[in-house]
Amino acid sequence: MAAAEQAVALYEELGAAGPGKYIAETEAARKLRDSLRPG
Repeated sequence: MAAAEQAVALYEELGAAGPGKYIAETEAARKLRDSLRPG
């Protein structure tokens, strides 16, 4: 779970530095993170 959270944070940071980039990667990381959350 920590790795998924870290991936989301990194892709969000990269996306902020280069708007329009890393959109697909950010969404994929968010989906992975959300799928790992209990409940």
